[in-house]
Amino acid sequence: MIDTMSSLPYDRSGLLFSGETDVRRQLTEYFDRYLAPREVQLRKRSGVDDAVKPWWSLSRYYQWVQRPEARILTKYFGTVGDFVVDENARYVPLQGYAWFFKGLRGLTTDVSLPQILKAYYSLLNSPTFSRLLRVFSDPVAGGQFNLSARFVRPIPIVNLTAIEHAELSSELALLGAAGDVLSSSWLAKSDELAKRAWGLELVSALSEMDDG
Repeated sequence: MIDTMSSLPYDRSGLLFSGETDVRRQLTEYFDRYLAPREVQLRKRSGVDDAVKPWWSLSRYYQWVQRPEARILTKYFGTVGDFVVDENARYVPLQGYAWFFKGLRGLTTDVSLPQILKAYYSLLNSPTFSRLLRVFSDPVAGGQFNLSARFVRPIPIVNLTAIEHAELSSELALLGAAGDVLSSSWLAKSDELAKRAWGLELVSALSEMDDG
């Protein structure tokens, strides 16, 4: 992952520099050492033009990178322990994904976005969710799963912002802030809460897969 605070030549409003002359002036050493010697090759990239995508900018730039809200980050392939909360929006996954909470404006509980994400963090890092990944996703070597949207989007996820799940959401958020994250006792607790999130019948059926 990279730190978005140093993701030149962009900040949260877009390109930092007004043009090539501005880049040369503010990043003289970097420009002379890395950009100028490769200008010909950089100009050959698809979609590069001097107006919208200058030759000294990134080949691919996604505006979501500079979104200021908290998000959950994952690896491209992952399982238990491979979901983290980036509360300050400081990082960009280079080989992975950023998951944003879409229902921020429609919250029905008086909790903050970081708290909600901490709650989901506990669910996503539970053994139960790993078992769900086994059902919906493609496994790879090492017991990990493809976390692409086409695999994880169909997985049923409880709405932890709903009033009826307020207590569950609070307990999951507290678990996500615990100091023994991913210990055996933490994982056992996350599975206990998962039974309330997904229902005892589903969780029990998924648990039987471990013996299969």
